[in-house]
Amino acid sequence: MFLMNESVHAPEFLQKKFRMGNAPEVVSSAERKARHSGLAIPDHDYSGRIQTYLDRLMYLINPPKLEKHPNFDRGQRNLRMLKSNLYDQIIIKPEEIPASYWQSIVQKHEEEGRPIEAIPVDVKHELSETLIRDQEESLDIWINYLASPDCKWPDWFKYYALRSVLVMGRYDKGKKKFTERSKTGKSVGQFPELLRDAADFVCDVLIKKQKNKLSSLKYGHGIKPEEKTEFKKLLDESDPNFARLYAWAIDKYSPISEELLQETRGQWVRYPQGSDPKLVASALAQYGTGWCIRGERTAATYLKTSDLEIYFSLDKDDKPVVPRIVIVTRDGRIDEVRGVAKEEHWDSYITDVVEQKLAGLPDGQEFKKRVADMQKMTKIHRKCFLVDKKTGVRTYLNPGLTREELVFLYEIEGKIEGFGCNIPDPRIKEVRDRRNSEEDMVVIFSCSREQIARSVGEIRPDTKAYIGKLTQGIFDVLPPQIEYIYTSFLEGRIRKESLLIGGKTTEQLEALLTEQGIKISWYAQDMLRSKDFQPLEIPENITTIRMKVGDFGFDLNPTTDELYERAKAFGLELCPAETGPHMRLVDVNQPRGKEYYIAMKPITDRYDHPTPHIFTLVHREGFLWLDHHWASPMDRWDLNFEVVFRLRK
Repeated sequence: MFLMNESVHAPEFLQKKFRMGNAPEVVSSAERKARHSGLAIPDHDYSGRIQTYLDRLMYLINPPKLEKHPNFDRGQRNLRMLKSNLYDQIIIKPEEIPASYWQSIVQKHEEEGRPIEAIPVDVKHELSETLIRDQEESLDIWINYLASPDCKWPDWFKYYALRSVLVMGRYDKGKKKFTERSKTGKSVGQFPELLRDAADFVCDVLIKKQKNKLSSLKYGHGIKPEEKTEFKKLLDESDPNFARLYAWAIDKYSPISEELLQETRGQWVRYPQGSDPKLVASALAQYGTGWCIRGERTAATYLKTSDLEIYFSLDKDDKPVVPRIVIVTRDGRIDEVRGVAKEEHWDSYITDVVEQKLAGLPDGQEFKKRVADMQKMTKIHRKCFLVDKKTGVRTYLNPGLTREELVFLYEIEGKIEGFGCNIPDPRIKEVRDRRNSEEDMVVIFSCSREQIARSVGEIRPDTKAYIGKLTQGIFDVLPPQIEYIYTSFLEGRIRKESLLIGGKTTEQLEALLTEQGIKISWYAQDMLRSKDFQPLEIPENITTIRMKVGDFGFDLNPTTDELYERAKAFGLELCPAETGPHMRLVDVNQPRGKEYYIAMKPITDRYDHPTPHIFTLVHREGFLWLDHHWASPMDRWDLNFEVVFRLRK
């Protein structure tokens, strides 16, 4: 993370832009610092107050690890709280959706020759949920990036960009500007798309302006003199507007054409740690890659600790100058692999080049699943769309897909892993949005439409899938053979799985976990060795149910006691303690950054620590972990937490 001394005028910039010196949150941060340090910040020292506020904000997002609980990620918890707060303030609520929005849908039906008198209540509810979810996801992209190690922007620019984004709508390509979000009420539109190279260019510009170094500003190849003049006018405004600067950069740094993407011949160029960042920035200046290393300042940051290898394909003159893939390695291990498609995934044509490159790297095999997933996704995407080689315009072909392809596309058996910035491959949504999910479900579930129940009253002995609200006793009435359970298709998947437990001692379980390279946190290890951890001597098959806490119908975060009691009413019971290590041994394809919790009778460590814990299964830092989490009776559970119960016998 950049320190504020990179731009000594940053607090003054934010004060001039937002008049935030007397904002409640800024004043509160200054008062907090005075209480802890005994050094009060004068009321007129706006720069000192703003600096203190930014320091506090960045500390909350990137807090140090707790000494006694090194595996508890306070940063992620704080980030969830920040998002929740912004959602309450910014995201539209169902009752706030204006009548004009619903009228526009009715009008569209009329224009398409499908007139309706009114939108049904259930359809309206579903459309509201989709609208809200789309807004949250579009805002999450910015928040997740700003809080991630990938973002090398100074703290002041992070704040400036996010606060600007909160009042921006989508980019209008025709007018070459962003729409504004409603000042009188909440908007129905999504937040602007994040294009990292364009935003990084704006960051570079403002830093150089504050340092009076605009003469060294590098424009992209092909930018005309009159366009530079236009940009300087925007920059010389007394109140630099992020939306206008960002729109200019987006317009000028357009994506690489479809025609150039189809050419995959080229060469790899290596930029070792310590290389001149100007060489990287210059090599990328001509094309819109979406990579933040297009900015000289960010490239310098990467090259301080990492090596860069960039694949350049041939242009129309057979020169290897078109950037397609960048591989970042640190201490000899792959840190990042980025492409030039949306959200830095690689494009559909370059897969073979990347696969060949990764196969020759020491840790390239660790990315085997991602490569395989991208190959499958490319095959499906090409099957679904006919692409004009000149314009890149896609025509949807509406092909029939096999059950195997649909199971993969809808991520029935696991997440599709790509190489973008922790954001799903956009091709997934592009294909799904064009398909009829009702027809695809019949193929996926290998059943008839009548065998898909939408309510408890529709459940029959031959029901193959249930998609609907969960109610008390639901798991007591669902047929034993039912495999697919959803609160909504596709996001609300309830995972029902068979698991063999028992038959192994604690020592044998620990040995197996170690043999598979699974990490065991110090507290989880103590739990394994606790007197309360008693594995079954005789093996037994149990049925586990994994679902979100929110699926139990809670409006507020429940306590442990409340969650366990509600699960019991639904037809579930607590898992035996050994479920955690046994499930850890089986679930070897858990996506990175994901975790879930084992609902069990909380146990203390072997030293009888007063706070009881449960097992958690986590994939972080490239390793699978058997970890732990607090679970005292009054501890509260986030509604988005995934938790595993046992199906009642």
